[in-house]
Amino acid sequence: MLFDFFNREPPLNPLSASFVCKVFILLATKKMGQLFESFQRQQGFIPSLMRHLATSSVADLLLKLCTCSDQQNELRDQVAQWLLNQDTLSLLFGLLGPNSTELERDNVTQLLQDLLRISRELRNHPLLDALLSVTSLAALANRAVDGEPLGGVLCRCIDVLQIAAELTKPGSDPIGLVPDEQRPETEADREFRQSVSTRLAEALLPVVDRLHHLLVSWPKGAPMPSTLGDLDPPLGHARLALSSLLAAAFELQNGALNARFRELHSLEALLDLLFVYEWNSLLHSNILKAVEAAVKDEAMFEHLVKECTVTEKITKFWQTPEEASAAPAMGTRPRRRGFMGHLTEIANLLVSQRDRVQMSEHQMQEWNNFTSGALVETNRRNETELGSRPLSGSDDDDSDFREVSFAPENEFRQFAFKEEDFSLQKQRASAFEERLAGLNFGVEGPSSTGQADMWSAPVQDLEDEDEWPERQITFENGQNAAPIGTLGGRTSSPRASSPADSSSDSISSDDEPPMEVEHAAPAPEPVTDPWGEQSTAANQEGWASWGEADKQPTFQRSDSAGFAFDGAAPVDPGAASRAANYEVATDSPQMEAETPSEEELSSNFHFLTSSGLLKAESSAS
Repeated sequence: MLFDFFNREPPLNPLSASFVCKVFILLATKKMGQLFESFQRQQGFIPSLMRHLATSSVADLLLKLCTCSDQQNELRDQVAQWLLNQDTLSLLFGLLGPNSTELERDNVTQLLQDLLRISRELRNHPLLDALLSVTSLAALANRAVDGEPLGGVLCRCIDVLQIAAELTKPGSDPIGLVPDEQRPETEADREFRQSVSTRLAEALLPVVDRLHHLLVSWPKGAPMPSTLGDLDPPLGHARLALSSLLAAAFELQNGALNARFRELHSLEALLDLLFVYEWNSLLHSNILKAVEAAVKDEAMFEHLVKECTVTEKITKFWQTPEEASAAPAMGTRPRRRGFMGHLTEIANLLVSQRDRVQMSEHQMQEWNNFTSGALVETNRRNETELGSRPLSGSDDDDSDFREVSFAPENEFRQFAFKEEDFSLQKQRASAFEERLAGLNFGVEGPSSTGQADMWSAPVQDLEDEDEWPERQITFENGQNAAPIGTLGGRTSSPRASSPADSSSDSISSDDEPPMEVEHAAPAPEPVTDPWGEQSTAANQEGWASWGEADKQPTFQRSDSAGFAFDGAAPVDPGAASRAANYEVATDSPQMEAETPSEEELSSNFHFLTSSGLLKAESSAS
């Protein structure tokens, strides 16, 4: 059933494919012998996997089957030989072609790179040895340059060849976990590097002409705008990959390859690109590697100085600080050429080989003037930090830290975890519970019992309290108010009484605390006009009297906009009713309403009319 999963048409469900491939990987780790027998009984299993390499989990499964690093050598070799018989490498190289999708090429490239990195550790592996053979490396190189130039195919093939070139360098860890100084090189390592270098040079030699032609005559693309102007034509990813592969080929130090490079002037073509694309630092790094490799070979060094005229190009394109200040500005800073850093390194490299430089007398004089003048000033400026402090790699830099005392190592160990902290989960849980139980969370203050008593007393008083009895309120004039109770369904609070009220028999606050109660609504009374003729009757019950005024006054007021207008005072028909419903119950003589005299009313009326608050109608009206 698991094998039938790969017989489906692509693309596979990524989640299902990940689960199935994980099961196969676990079986390959635990039961590789039984699984390998099942592989042999299946027809077309490897081609079925190749159809689904656009799924990354399938590529991981194929990598596990190709390496079998955790199996015995005999079983590992059997699986590797079976994969070779299934033409696994040929099928993988075919997926790097133009007919494959970009996702398939990416996964195949990553798979081949992982196999090449592992080949350093797994020596005498049939499949990995076949991958590093001249036939396989030549197939990759031919795949890169065959047919019409296609950037995606060229770059993926060069990426694989670049990993093979890294295997020729000493001290290279394929995974990157072991530092070079902690990885001593053995005689077997040196033989392996030399073998890979020879096979890679033999594979690249037939295609060097094609690689050089693509570098200098790659199809021009459309101009690409950038912050520093338009790139016409742009360098492109393909030519950048070609420069990286040619730099790796220079580092192989192969006589036949170097001779062909001198005939094609490949190094000169790289130097020309340095000055054309002055802001591409990746290209500059590849060119610097090629120059460093050329300096190590006597014939290539002579070619670099005489035919490539590297010294003349350096002095020609060298930029002094004054020229940089006069160049078009970038923002607020002078425009400094982007290749000046790598050009300085190339110049210093040639100065270190001064005895080997052979030029004409005029060229030598010009070169000496440059190295003793502009180059020295540039190096001095580059070795100075901001603030005019010189950079130095000597031991004097550590003098500032010699007086600093560091704590001994055992003092830091007391802050680290102990071994018992990494025991079983159950033991850690029990230890945590014990530490938690020993913590004291007590807080000083009143005890919980005292707090409970403090809150229970008022609650108990409220529970035992009877309903408030109704009380009859009597005024001094003999009128009886309604008993205290509900007042139209609304709740009101009795007004605080004065010391004179405390001795009254009608309301007493000695035995009961004041609290909000409900008042009963009195019987409705007829609505009266306080401004009309009935004001005299109201005066008998405590209302203020406005004298003999039998007409409603006319008010003059201003609205919110500031415009004055005349009109009768508005009368609210419900005002008297609401006032009647809220009679004040009191028997205090100080609260008794006093009737103002006619003189007081006349004085008040005169004040209101003179101030404009009240305007009396004329007799004519």
